[in-house]
Amino acid sequence: MAEGDAVNFSAMQTGTTNAYGERLLQVLDCGTAPSPQALEKLKARLQEELAMNEKIRNDIKKVRQAKIAAQEAKTVGWLQAQATNGSASAQCSLGLHLLNGQGCETNRELAVYWLQKACAQGSFEATNILAQLKP
Repeated sequence: MAEGDAVNFSAMQTGTTNAYGERLLQVLDCGTAPSPQALEKLKARLQEELAMNEKIRNDIKKVRQAKIAAQEAKTVGWLQAQATNGSASAQCSLGLHLLNGQGCETNRELAVYWLQKACAQGSFEATNILAQLKP
C-alpha cells in the first residue's frame, strides 16, 4: 500500500468485556477504498435494484386494485339482490354505487331509480342524496 492510500476500517463490539466491565471493540481492516469504477458498478447495481423494487411495488398495487374492484362488483351484486327484495338501505347503497361507479358502470338514471325507491320507504339518506342531485 502506498503512502496516502485510504484504508477503510470497521469496528464492532465483541461479546467479551475487560476487567472494568467495558465491552471490547474488534477493529477490522476492510481494505483500501473502492475505485471509482467499482463505485459506479455499485451505483448501477443499486439503481437496478431500486427500479426492480419499484416495479414490484407497482405490481402489488395493481393486484390490490383488482381485488378491490372484484370485491366491489361482488358487493353490487349482493346489494342488487337485497334492493330487489325491498331493503331501503340496500336500495340507497346501490344508488350510491351506481352514482360513483363503484363495482359497476356509472348509471345516473338507474341510481336515481334506486334512490327514489329508498326515499319512498323513508330513507333520509336517499332523500338528502336526491336533493343534492337536483340542479
